[in-house]
Amino acid sequence: MENGQYEYAYALWKRALGREGDHREALEAMAKLQRIARDLFEEALMLQVSNPVRMKELLRTVILISDPWSELNREARDVLGEEL
Repeated sequence: MENGQYEYAYALWKRALGREGDHREALEAMAKLQRIARDLFEEALMLQVSNPVRMKELLRTVILISDPWSELNREARDVLGEEL
């Protein structure tokens, strides 16, 4: 994942939420956050054997930035289990 992607998408989302009327930009930023979370989740699964510490860090980030009711969030929580 490119450094700063999460921060950039989150900043766009926050800025767009502050505007009146059309929340299209906020929705686009949320969609970008979900794509970033999916990429992080896939990267974490690849690190499961070689670098479990980094895997856990990535999964915690996925949980923080993804929709709490999404399947992705649930999957990340399932992989982490009690180590959440």
